[in-house]
Amino acid sequence: MRTAVDTVRGSGGKVSIHRYPTSSLLFDGIRAVLGMALTLGPLAFLDIAWPMAGVLVLVGLIFLVFSFNLAVRSLSSIELSDDGVCRGGPMTRRLAWADLTSMKLAHYAAPRRPSEGWYQLTVKDSDTSLKIESTIEGFGDILSAAVRAARAGGLPLDPATGDNIRVFGWHADQLHDDR
Repeated sequence: MRTAVDTVRGSGGKVSIHRYPTSSLLFDGIRAVLGMALTLGPLAFLDIAWPMAGVLVLVGLIFLVFSFNLAVRSLSSIELSDDGVCRGGPMTRRLAWADLTSMKLAHYAAPRRPSEGWYQLTVKDSDTSLKIESTIEGFGDILSAAVRAARAGGLPLDPATGDNIRVFGWHADQLHDDR
């Protein structure tokens, strides 16, 4: 049985495979199903005025999109190597570190608890954008590889990304941010 972070030997050397833990996916799945039930369910059983029905449909569609993204995450893995990063599974995307044009690390605070929340790493080249949430196992390794690639490519990082990276232990002299 494969674990959430497997290491395999690939043609380009060592590759680590990272997955989102089932516990994280399960919690998000419960929220998605509950959201769709509370917004789309009343439309099936109640006679609702069209303005309110329109609002419920729009909010229900947001939960539907969230569910789709959740399904993609649950079927995907992130493959990390010295050469680049790849999301395997549905909607496969590959990005070579040498082609990196942008890196951003955003923090999304939990309501009423700003010190909690999650991070989202976005790496881009000229054709591809790949987003990876901090709930994935081995996120620190993925972030470390992205920071090394950004440094090697001399990419400037915006101040918010620099601040968020420092939370993970990197210091200002290791970053290229334009302060």
